[in-house]
Amino acid sequence: MLFFYGSRKIARNKRLSINPCPNCGSLNTVQLATFFKYAHFFFMPCFPMSRFGVSKCAKCGQEFRESQMPEPIKSEMKMMNKERPVPIWSYSGLILFIGLITLAKTSSDTHEKNVPLMIANPQKGDILTIKVGEKEYGLMRIDSIIGDSLHAVFSNYTSERESSAYRIKLKGDRAFSHDKMTAPISRIKEMYDEKIIVDIQRD
Repeated sequence: MLFFYGSRKIARNKRLSINPCPNCGSLNTVQLATFFKYAHFFFMPCFPMSRFGVSKCAKCGQEFRESQMPEPIKSEMKMMNKERPVPIWSYSGLILFIGLITLAKTSSDTHEKNVPLMIANPQKGDILTIKVGEKEYGLMRIDSIIGDSLHAVFSNYTSERESSAYRIKLKGDRAFSHDKMTAPISRIKEMYDEKIIVDIQRD
């Protein structure tokens, strides 16, 4: 998978200085500009990295970096940057990332709270993650519930990680065996208490 990341530079603030050119003395010819450098991921701005100012005379071409500017022009540059600080959009990638992490954490917390409730009231179509061995996980799907009994099938595949076991169902019809297990509904709660069932998903 390719990742596009790096940094980009743009001119944020531009203004014509009220001070004369320190080199040729011309008025209304010194252009002030502030450049921002920001990090990006897939061309989305993530956070600002640096900022520097430049002044250039349109008549004589004399150019100064902010650290080299005469004090009057440097003060003008600082005032311009104070009026227009680092743009909020330069943090958009970071804000989006924090938002996604927060959303995922909230969703995970909600799911964890709902697991015991779903275990206590299993439904047709529920897919349960079961521990079948040391670092080995599979799935159990409830196909029907009749009275106090349920009919379920087990997956033909296992996963080394609990978090990826749910992907087994993406294999379609071949993901589950055709041999059905019949058990009392109460067995689901028992398997959960015994830590055989470690998770449940309900569409």
